[in-house]
Amino acid sequence: MKEYETDKILNEILDYLTYYRVPEENVKYTTQQYITMAIQCAELHKVAFSDKRYLNYGRDVVVCATGPSFDYFYPLENVYYIGVNNAYKSNKIKFDAIFCQDVRTISNGILQKDFIEYRGNDCIKFVGNRQPMTNTANAKDYKIYRYMTENSFNFDIDLTPLPDFCSVIFSAMSYALWTMPKRIFLVGADCSLGHAKSLHTGHDSDATNLIDNWKQMSYYINKIYPDIDIISVNPVGLRGLFKTEVYTEEFLNSDISKIKVKILKNDGSYSPLKIVDKI
Repeated sequence: MKEYETDKILNEILDYLTYYRVPEENVKYTTQQYITMAIQCAELHKVAFSDKRYLNYGRDVVVCATGPSFDYFYPLENVYYIGVNNAYKSNKIKFDAIFCQDVRTISNGILQKDFIEYRGNDCIKFVGNRQPMTNTANAKDYKIYRYMTENSFNFDIDLTPLPDFCSVIFSAMSYALWTMPKRIFLVGADCSLGHAKSLHTGHDSDATNLIDNWKQMSYYINKIYPDIDIISVNPVGLRGLFKTEVYTEEFLNSDISKIKVKILKNDGSYSPLKIVDKI
């Protein structure tokens, strides 16, 4: 057998026996690492999620991302609030659960004190395990979960990893579905540029690349949770994805009801970002 054929076979075997943390990222785990993480994940998720099944049965849930339209949402009454990353800094919503796996929410590997202490035992803090941890944060103050090894939506989140797709919002949505609410109001998942100004995050972001991942989540919800109505509040990049869309007056009267786009020219180039009417 020629040498290059042997190398090809060995590479194919290696690919079969190793796993990417996230597709298209050059980070792989051996089979032993993968099995170890799967066992650890199951143990962690039993603690974090097993008793939350049907927690919100018959109730409404609001899941808040931190896109610009978050500022134009006015709180609903008698609902269960789930936020991500810096959403807890809002002065208009009292969150029942917060998901954090964004390095910008953590400084030098230490969970921020105001995050840990936020609403005490009245808010569950779920922390993605990718973060560096130190012994300055007491593990009893939050729940650790895994969002690695597989980039997919899984039903049994009390055993399997939560999805990554480069955004904590998909973990938060997976948890929301797991609690079996009647409806989920989706807020601030703009899939656009920037963050809510009211949160004073001090950084910007581009979430336009998440739209295809949302399409996968929409398909998953329709297949696994067809009775849960997803209500998209002030949708921007997600407009047309979910069958129920609602808008606030504040949103429709603001500049954010327009969208920033690049205009394609007939020579194949495109303009800098311009604001055009969205609705």
